[in-house]
Amino acid sequence: MHRAALLLLALLLPAATASGQSVADLVAQLGGPDVSRRSQAMIDLRNRKDPKAIPLLVAALPDYEYLGQYYGVMVLEVYPRKLAEPALRALVRSRSPYLRLAAATAVYRFGDLRTIPVIVKALTLPDIPPNIRMYMLNRLYSIRDPRVLAAVRSLIVPGADVSVLGTAMSILGNVPNDASRATAVNLLADPRPGVRAMALALLYRMGEEHRAVEIAKVLRSGEVEYTEFIRVRSLLYPMPRISAEILAAVLSLIETSDNVNMLSQGIGLIEKFRYRKAIPVLKKLLQHENRIVSKAAFEALSELGGGLDAGALYPLLESEDTDQRLMAAEALRKMDDHAGFEVLVEITKTGQNQQRADAARSLGGFRTAASVDALIPALLDPYSTTRMYAESSLVQILRALYPYRRLDLSSTGYRREGTKASREQAVRQIRAWWSRNR
Repeated sequence: MHRAALLLLALLLPAATASGQSVADLVAQLGGPDVSRRSQAMIDLRNRKDPKAIPLLVAALPDYEYLGQYYGVMVLEVYPRKLAEPALRALVRSRSPYLRLAAATAVYRFGDLRTIPVIVKALTLPDIPPNIRMYMLNRLYSIRDPRVLAAVRSLIVPGADVSVLGTAMSILGNVPNDASRATAVNLLADPRPGVRAMALALLYRMGEEHRAVEIAKVLRSGEVEYTEFIRVRSLLYPMPRISAEILAAVLSLIETSDNVNMLSQGIGLIEKFRYRKAIPVLKKLLQHENRIVSKAAFEALSELGGGLDAGALYPLLESEDTDQRLMAAEALRKMDDHAGFEVLVEITKTGQNQQRADAARSLGGFRTAASVDALIPALLDPYSTTRMYAESSLVQILRALYPYRRLDLSSTGYRREGTKASREQAVRQIRAWWSRNR
Protein backbone atom coordinates (compact mmCIF):
# COMPACT_ATOMS: atom_id res chain seq x y z
CA MET A 1 0.00 0.00 0.00
CA HIS A 2 1.23 3.49 -0.79
CA ARG A 3 2.71 5.31 2.19
CA ALA A 4 0.24 8.24 1.99
CA ALA A 5 -2.67 5.80 1.88
CA LEU A 6 -1.38 4.02 4.95
CA LEU A 7 -1.14 7.29 6.82
CA LEU A 8 -4.68 8.27 5.81
CA LEU A 9 -5.99 4.87 6.92
CA ALA A 10 -4.31 5.24 10.31
CA LEU A 11 -5.74 8.71 10.85
CA LEU A 12 -9.25 7.47 10.15
CA LEU A 13 -9.01 4.83 12.87
CA PRO A 14 -9.63 5.76 16.53
CA ALA A 15 -6.74 4.62 18.67
CA ALA A 16 -6.65 5.57 22.32
CA THR A 17 -4.35 3.74 24.74
CA ALA A 18 -5.32 2.64 28.23
CA SER A 19 -3.26 5.58 29.58
CA GLY A 20 -5.37 8.01 27.56
CA GLN A 21 -2.73 8.71 24.93
CA SER A 22 -3.68 7.93 21.39
CA VAL A 23 -1.67 5.47 19.35
CA ALA A 24 -0.86 8.36 17.01
CA ASP A 25 0.62 10.32 19.92
CA LEU A 26 2.78 7.37 20.95
CA VAL A 27 4.04 6.81 17.41
CA ALA A 28 4.89 10.51 17.19
CA GLN A 29 6.81 10.27 20.46
CA LEU A 30 9.01 7.55 18.98
CA GLY A 31 10.45 10.19 16.69
CA GLY A 32 10.48 13.02 19.22
CA PRO A 33 13.44 14.67 20.96
CA ASP A 34 12.71 13.34 24.47
CA VAL A 35 14.65 10.09 24.92
CA SER A 36 12.73 8.94 27.99
CA ARG A 37 9.37 9.56 26.30
CA ARG A 38 10.60 7.69 23.22
CA SER A 39 11.49 4.60 25.22
CA GLN A 40 8.25 4.72 27.20
CA ALA A 41 6.24 5.11 23.99
CA MET A 42 8.00 2.03 22.62
CA ILE A 43 7.10 0.06 25.76
CA ASP A 44 3.49 1.23 25.65
CA LEU A 45 3.11 0.35 21.99
CA ARG A 46 4.65 -3.10 22.47
CA ASN A 47 2.36 -3.80 25.39
CA ARG A 48 -0.68 -2.50 23.57
CA LYS A 49 -0.11 -4.34 20.24
CA ASP A 50 -2.84 -2.20 18.72
CA PRO A 51 -3.11 -2.97 14.97
CA LYS A 52 -3.99 0.67 14.39
CA ALA A 53 -0.36 1.58 15.10
CA ILE A 54 1.00 -0.42 12.16
CA PRO A 55 0.11 1.91 9.26
CA LEU A 56 1.20 4.88 11.34
CA LEU A 57 4.59 3.28 11.94
CA VAL A 58 5.06 2.43 8.26
CA ALA A 59 4.27 6.01 7.31
CA ALA A 60 6.35 7.70 10.02
CA LEU A 61 9.49 5.61 10.49
CA PRO A 62 11.31 6.60 7.27
CA ASP A 63 11.41 10.21 8.49
CA TYR A 64 12.68 9.36 11.98
CA GLU A 65 16.27 9.36 13.16
CA TYR A 66 17.98 6.07 13.94
CA LEU A 67 16.64 5.65 17.49
CA GLY A 68 13.04 6.18 16.46
CA GLN A 69 13.48 3.66 13.64
CA TYR A 70 15.12 1.20 16.03
CA TYR A 71 12.22 1.46 18.47
CA GLY A 72 9.66 1.31 15.68
CA VAL A 73 10.99 -1.98 14.32
CA MET A 74 11.06 -3.36 17.87
CA VAL A 75 7.37 -2.52 18.14
CA LEU A 76 6.49 -4.21 14.85
CA GLU A 77 8.38 -7.36 15.81
CA VAL A 78 5.99 -8.15 18.67
CA TYR A 79 2.93 -8.34 16.41
CA PRO A 80 1.74 -11.66 14.94
CA ARG A 81 3.49 -12.44 11.68
CA LYS A 82 0.38 -11.92 9.56
CA LEU A 83 0.21 -8.31 10.77
CA ALA A 84 3.92 -7.51 11.06
CA GLU A 85 5.27 -9.00 7.85
CA PRO A 86 3.45 -6.78 5.32
CA ALA A 87 4.51 -3.67 7.25
CA LEU A 88 8.12 -4.80 7.49
CA ARG A 89 8.20 -5.65 3.78
CA ALA A 90 7.02 -2.12 3.04
CA LEU A 91 9.88 -0.75 5.15
CA VAL A 92 12.42 -2.92 3.30
CA ARG A 93 11.90 -0.45 0.45
CA SER A 94 12.61 2.57 2.64
CA ARG A 95 15.13 5.19 1.57
CA SER A 96 16.85 4.89 4.98
CA PRO A 97 19.68 2.29 4.83
CA TYR A 98 19.34 1.44 8.51
CA LEU A 99 15.58 1.01 8.30
CA ARG A 100 15.92 -1.12 5.16
CA LEU A 101 18.39 -3.41 6.92
CA ALA A 102 16.43 -3.57 10.18
CA ALA A 103 13.20 -4.47 8.38
CA ALA A 104 15.01 -6.95 6.12
CA THR A 105 16.55 -8.78 9.09
CA ALA A 106 13.11 -9.04 10.70
CA VAL A 107 11.64 -10.49 7.49
CA TYR A 108 14.63 -12.85 7.21
CA ARG A 109 13.81 -14.21 10.65
CA PHE A 110 10.38 -15.10 9.32
CA GLY A 111 12.27 -17.46 7.00
CA ASP A 112 12.55 -15.36 3.83
CA LEU A 113 16.14 -15.64 2.54
CA ARG A 114 15.41 -13.24 -0.31
CA THR A 115 16.12 -10.28 1.97
CA ILE A 116 19.82 -11.22 2.27
CA PRO A 117 20.88 -9.05 -0.72
CA VAL A 118 19.08 -6.08 0.84
CA ILE A 119 20.95 -6.64 4.12
CA VAL A 120 24.32 -6.97 2.38
CA LYS A 121 23.84 -3.90 0.20
CA ALA A 122 22.70 -1.66 3.06
CA LEU A 123 25.47 -2.87 5.37
CA THR A 124 28.26 -2.17 2.88
CA LEU A 125 27.13 1.18 1.51
CA PRO A 126 29.89 3.80 1.58
CA ASP A 127 29.64 6.89 3.76
CA ILE A 128 27.46 5.30 6.46
CA PRO A 129 28.35 7.01 9.79
CA PRO A 130 30.24 4.59 12.10
CA ASN A 131 27.57 4.65 14.82
CA ILE A 132 24.84 3.75 12.33
CA ARG A 133 27.03 1.01 10.82
CA MET A 134 27.50 -0.39 14.31
CA TYR A 135 23.74 -0.35 14.92
CA MET A 136 23.28 -2.18 11.61
CA LEU A 137 25.73 -4.85 12.74
CA ASN A 138 23.83 -5.24 15.99
CA ARG A 139 20.76 -6.25 13.97
CA LEU A 140 22.62 -9.27 12.57
CA TYR A 141 22.39 -11.40 15.71
CA SER A 142 21.90 -15.09 14.88
CA ILE A 143 22.24 -14.52 11.10
CA ARG A 144 24.92 -16.89 9.80
CA ASP A 145 24.37 -16.64 6.06
CA PRO A 146 27.78 -16.75 4.27
CA ARG A 147 26.91 -13.68 2.20
CA VAL A 148 26.24 -11.64 5.32
CA LEU A 149 29.40 -12.88 7.01
CA ALA A 150 31.41 -11.92 3.95
CA ALA A 151 29.92 -8.43 4.14
CA VAL A 152 30.84 -8.23 7.82
CA ARG A 153 34.43 -9.25 7.04
CA SER A 154 34.66 -6.52 4.39
CA LEU A 155 34.24 -3.92 7.16
CA ILE A 156 37.21 -5.22 9.16
CA VAL A 157 40.11 -3.32 7.65
CA PRO A 158 43.02 -1.36 9.13
CA GLY A 159 41.99 2.18 9.99
CA ALA A 160 38.28 1.45 10.43
CA ASP A 161 36.33 2.86 13.35
CA VAL A 162 36.86 0.92 16.59
CA SER A 163 33.15 0.53 17.34
CA VAL A 164 32.52 -0.92 13.87
CA LEU A 165 35.54 -3.22 14.15
CA GLY A 166 34.59 -4.47 17.58
CA THR A 167 30.98 -5.19 16.71
CA ALA A 168 31.91 -6.92 13.47
CA MET A 169 34.59 -9.01 15.17
CA SER A 170 32.14 -10.14 17.85
CA ILE A 171 29.94 -11.53 15.08
CA LEU A 172 32.86 -13.38 13.49
CA GLY A 173 33.96 -14.73 16.87
CA ASN A 174 30.81 -16.85 16.93
CA VAL A 175 31.53 -18.35 13.50
CA PRO A 176 35.25 -19.22 13.32
CA ASN A 177 36.55 -20.15 9.87
CA ASP A 178 39.60 -19.64 7.68
CA ALA A 179 38.20 -16.49 6.05
CA SER A 180 37.63 -14.86 9.42
CA ARG A 181 41.10 -15.82 10.61
CA ALA A 182 42.61 -14.26 7.49
CA THR A 183 40.63 -11.08 8.14
CA ALA A 184 41.93 -10.90 11.71
CA VAL A 185 45.50 -11.46 10.55
CA ASN A 186 45.18 -8.61 8.05
CA LEU A 187 44.02 -6.33 10.87
CA LEU A 188 47.34 -6.85 12.66
CA ALA A 189 48.70 -4.26 10.22
CA ASP A 190 46.64 -1.54 11.94
CA PRO A 191 48.95 1.03 13.58
CA ARG A 192 46.80 1.25 16.75
CA PRO A 193 48.05 -1.08 19.53
CA GLY A 194 44.55 -1.51 20.91
CA VAL A 195 43.16 -2.56 17.54
CA ARG A 196 45.98 -5.08 17.17
CA ALA A 197 44.98 -6.41 20.60
CA MET A 198 41.44 -6.80 19.29
CA ALA A 199 42.67 -8.75 16.27
CA LEU A 200 44.82 -10.95 18.49
CA ALA A 201 41.86 -11.56 20.82
CA LEU A 202 39.73 -12.67 17.87
CA LEU A 203 42.45 -15.09 16.72
CA TYR A 204 42.82 -16.36 20.28
CA ARG A 205 39.07 -16.92 20.54
CA MET A 206 39.16 -18.86 17.27
CA GLY A 207 41.68 -21.31 18.75
CA GLU A 208 45.12 -19.74 18.24
CA GLU A 209 46.20 -20.11 21.85
CA HIS A 210 49.76 -18.95 21.19
CA ARG A 211 48.36 -15.43 20.73
CA ALA A 212 47.93 -15.12 24.50
CA VAL A 213 51.50 -13.91 25.01
CA GLU A 214 51.06 -11.24 22.34
CA ILE A 215 47.76 -10.07 23.84
CA ALA A 216 49.35 -9.79 27.27
CA LYS A 217 52.26 -7.78 25.90
CA VAL A 218 49.99 -5.24 24.22
CA LEU A 219 47.78 -4.89 27.29
CA ARG A 220 50.83 -4.23 29.47
CA SER A 221 52.10 -1.57 27.09
CA GLY A 222 49.75 1.07 28.45
CA GLU A 223 48.82 2.06 24.91
CA VAL A 224 45.38 0.42 24.78
CA GLU A 225 42.50 2.89 24.91
CA TYR A 226 39.38 2.16 26.93
CA THR A 227 37.18 1.78 23.83
CA GLU A 228 39.64 -0.79 22.50
CA PHE A 229 39.98 -2.62 25.81
CA ILE A 230 36.26 -3.19 26.19
CA ARG A 231 36.25 -4.74 22.69
CA VAL A 232 39.10 -7.05 23.68
CA ARG A 233 37.15 -7.91 26.82
CA SER A 234 33.95 -8.65 24.89
CA LEU A 235 35.85 -11.06 22.64
CA LEU A 236 37.44 -12.87 25.57
CA TYR A 237 34.51 -12.91 27.99
CA PRO A 238 32.43 -15.67 26.31
CA MET A 239 35.35 -18.12 26.36
CA PRO A 240 35.29 -20.94 28.92
CA ARG A 241 38.79 -20.03 30.05
CA ILE A 242 41.62 -17.68 29.19
CA SER A 243 45.33 -17.97 29.93
CA ALA A 244 47.08 -16.79 33.08
CA GLU A 245 49.27 -14.51 30.94
CA ILE A 246 46.23 -12.50 29.82
CA LEU A 247 44.72 -12.34 33.29
CA ALA A 248 48.03 -11.18 34.77
CA ALA A 249 48.18 -8.43 32.13
CA VAL A 250 44.62 -7.36 32.96
CA LEU A 251 45.57 -7.22 36.63
CA SER A 252 48.58 -5.08 35.76
CA LEU A 253 46.28 -2.75 33.85
CA ILE A 254 43.95 -2.54 36.86
CA GLU A 255 46.87 -1.57 39.08
CA THR A 256 48.04 1.23 36.81
CA SER A 257 44.92 2.66 35.17
CA ASP A 258 43.01 5.64 36.50
CA ASN A 259 40.10 5.12 34.09
CA VAL A 260 37.10 4.13 36.22
CA ASN A 261 35.34 2.28 33.42
CA MET A 262 38.47 0.36 32.45
CA LEU A 263 38.99 -0.60 36.08
CA SER A 264 35.44 -1.89 36.53
CA GLN A 265 35.49 -3.78 33.22
CA GLY A 266 38.87 -5.31 34.01
CA ILE A 267 37.69 -6.37 37.46
CA GLY A 268 34.68 -8.03 35.83
CA LEU A 269 37.01 -10.10 33.65
CA ILE A 270 39.08 -11.08 36.69
CA GLU A 271 35.89 -12.12 38.47
CA LYS A 272 34.54 -14.14 35.56
CA PHE A 273 37.70 -16.22 35.27
CA ARG A 274 38.24 -16.40 39.06
CA TYR A 275 41.81 -15.15 39.02
CA ARG A 276 42.71 -15.48 42.70
CA LYS A 277 46.08 -13.79 42.34
CA ALA A 278 44.12 -10.55 42.04
CA ILE A 279 42.78 -10.75 45.61
CA PRO A 280 45.36 -8.42 47.24
CA VAL A 281 44.78 -5.74 44.59
CA LEU A 282 41.01 -6.10 44.84
CA LYS A 283 41.15 -5.67 48.61
CA LYS A 284 42.91 -2.34 48.14
CA LEU A 285 40.26 -1.28 45.66
CA LEU A 286 37.50 -1.86 48.21
CA GLN A 287 38.23 1.63 49.47
CA HIS A 288 38.54 3.22 46.04
CA GLU A 289 37.06 6.71 45.95
CA ASN A 290 34.77 5.76 43.09
CA ARG A 291 31.76 3.69 44.13
CA ILE A 292 31.62 1.83 40.79
CA VAL A 293 35.16 0.54 41.28
CA SER A 294 34.74 -0.32 44.96
CA LYS A 295 31.50 -2.18 44.24
CA ALA A 296 33.09 -4.11 41.36
CA ALA A 297 35.99 -5.09 43.63
CA PHE A 298 33.59 -6.16 46.36
CA GLU A 299 31.53 -8.32 44.01
CA ALA A 300 34.67 -9.91 42.57
CA LEU A 301 36.02 -10.74 46.01
CA SER A 302 32.66 -12.21 46.98
CA GLU A 303 32.94 -14.63 44.04
CA LEU A 304 36.57 -15.57 44.55
CA GLY A 305 36.01 -17.65 47.67
CA GLY A 306 38.00 -16.49 50.68
CA GLY A 307 38.68 -13.17 49.02
CA LEU A 308 36.78 -11.26 51.69
CA ASP A 309 37.67 -11.37 55.38
CA ALA A 310 36.50 -9.45 58.38
CA GLY A 311 39.77 -7.54 58.63
CA ALA A 312 39.21 -6.03 55.18
CA LEU A 313 35.55 -5.28 55.88
CA TYR A 314 35.61 -3.61 59.30
CA PRO A 315 37.22 -0.38 57.99
CA LEU A 316 34.49 -0.09 55.36
CA LEU A 317 31.85 0.12 58.08
CA GLU A 318 33.28 3.56 58.88
CA SER A 319 33.38 4.71 55.26
CA GLU A 320 31.71 7.94 54.23
CA ASP A 321 30.32 6.05 51.24
CA THR A 322 26.95 4.52 52.10
CA ASP A 323 27.30 1.81 49.45
CA GLN A 324 30.59 0.66 50.93
CA ARG A 325 29.07 0.48 54.44
CA LEU A 326 26.12 -1.43 53.06
CA MET A 327 28.28 -3.94 51.18
CA ALA A 328 30.54 -4.50 54.17
CA ALA A 329 27.65 -5.02 56.59
CA GLU A 330 25.99 -7.53 54.25
CA ALA A 331 29.26 -9.44 53.72
CA LEU A 332 29.87 -9.62 57.46
CA ARG A 333 26.33 -10.85 58.02
CA LYS A 334 27.02 -13.73 55.65
CA MET A 335 30.00 -14.57 57.90
CA ASP A 336 27.65 -14.62 60.93
CA ASP A 337 29.31 -11.43 62.11
CA HIS A 338 26.80 -8.85 63.36
CA ALA A 339 29.25 -5.94 63.45
CA GLY A 340 27.38 -4.21 60.65
CA PHE A 341 23.90 -4.52 62.14
CA GLU A 342 23.62 -0.93 63.39
CA VAL A 343 24.97 0.31 60.08
CA LEU A 344 22.10 -1.40 58.27
CA VAL A 345 19.57 0.03 60.71
CA GLU A 346 20.96 3.50 60.11
CA ILE A 347 20.82 3.06 56.32
CA THR A 348 17.14 2.05 56.46
CA LYS A 349 16.53 5.53 57.88
CA THR A 350 19.01 7.74 56.04
CA GLY A 351 20.05 6.02 52.80
CA GLN A 352 18.88 6.72 49.28
CA ASN A 353 15.89 4.77 47.94
CA GLN A 354 17.63 1.60 46.76
CA GLN A 355 20.09 1.73 49.65
CA ARG A 356 17.23 1.69 52.14
CA ALA A 357 15.66 -1.18 50.25
CA ASP A 358 18.89 -3.21 50.22
CA ALA A 359 19.42 -2.58 53.92
CA ALA A 360 15.90 -3.79 54.70
CA ARG A 361 16.56 -6.94 52.69
CA SER A 362 19.84 -7.55 54.53
CA LEU A 363 18.16 -7.15 57.92
CA GLY A 364 16.07 -10.21 57.08
CA GLY A 365 19.19 -12.29 57.70
CA PHE A 366 19.35 -11.28 61.37
CA ARG A 367 16.93 -13.45 63.31
CA THR A 368 16.70 -11.10 66.29
CA ALA A 369 14.13 -8.95 68.05
CA ALA A 370 16.25 -5.90 67.26
CA SER A 371 15.74 -6.59 63.56
CA VAL A 372 11.98 -6.51 64.06
CA ASP A 373 12.32 -3.14 65.81
CA ALA A 374 14.19 -1.79 62.77
CA LEU A 375 11.92 -3.27 60.12
CA ILE A 376 8.52 -2.19 61.45
CA PRO A 377 9.19 1.51 60.68
CA ALA A 378 10.45 0.52 57.23
CA LEU A 379 6.96 -0.80 56.42
CA LEU A 380 6.01 2.87 56.05
CA ASP A 381 8.95 3.86 53.87
CA PRO A 382 7.97 6.12 50.95
CA TYR A 383 9.86 3.86 48.52
CA SER A 384 7.74 0.84 47.58
CA THR A 385 10.72 -1.49 47.12
CA THR A 386 11.87 -0.75 50.66
CA ARG A 387 8.39 -1.62 51.91
CA MET A 388 8.48 -4.85 49.89
CA TYR A 389 11.82 -5.96 51.38
CA ALA A 390 10.84 -4.81 54.86
CA GLU A 391 7.67 -6.92 54.71
CA SER A 392 9.42 -10.05 53.39
CA SER A 393 12.28 -9.69 55.90
CA LEU A 394 9.85 -9.17 58.77
CA VAL A 395 7.90 -12.28 57.82
CA GLN A 396 11.11 -14.35 57.65
CA ILE A 397 12.26 -13.19 61.08
CA LEU A 398 8.91 -13.63 62.82
CA ARG A 399 8.56 -17.14 61.42
CA ALA A 400 12.01 -17.94 62.77
CA LEU A 401 11.27 -16.41 66.19
CA TYR A 402 7.80 -17.98 66.45
CA PRO A 403 8.04 -21.25 64.50
CA TYR A 404 4.87 -22.72 66.00
CA ARG A 405 2.60 -19.76 65.35
CA ARG A 406 0.85 -18.82 62.15
CA LEU A 407 1.60 -15.15 61.59
CA ASP A 408 0.03 -13.22 58.74
CA LEU A 409 0.79 -9.52 58.35
CA SER A 410 -2.03 -9.16 55.87
CA SER A 411 -4.52 -9.92 58.66
CA THR A 412 -3.73 -6.46 60.01
CA GLY A 413 -4.79 -4.92 56.73
CA TYR A 414 -1.22 -4.15 55.69
CA ARG A 415 -0.76 -3.83 51.94
CA ARG A 416 2.53 -2.35 50.84
CA GLU A 417 0.79 -0.76 47.84
CA GLY A 418 -2.19 0.38 49.88
CA THR A 419 -2.89 3.95 50.86
CA LYS A 420 -0.61 5.68 53.34
CA ALA A 421 -3.44 5.88 55.88
CA SER A 422 -4.21 2.16 55.63
CA ARG A 423 -0.54 1.27 56.01
CA GLU A 424 -0.23 3.47 59.08
CA GLN A 425 -3.29 1.86 60.66
CA ALA A 426 -1.93 -1.63 60.00
CA VAL A 427 1.52 -0.77 61.35
CA ARG A 428 -0.07 0.49 64.57
CA GLN A 429 -1.61 -2.97 65.01
CA ILE A 430 1.71 -4.65 64.24
CA ARG A 431 3.50 -2.44 66.78
CA ALA A 432 0.89 -3.24 69.41
CA TRP A 433 1.18 -6.97 68.79
CA TRP A 434 4.96 -6.78 68.92
CA SER A 435 4.85 -4.81 72.16
CA ARG A 436 2.78 -7.57 73.76
CA ASN A 437 4.78 -10.47 72.37
CA ARG A 438 8.34 -9.18 72.07
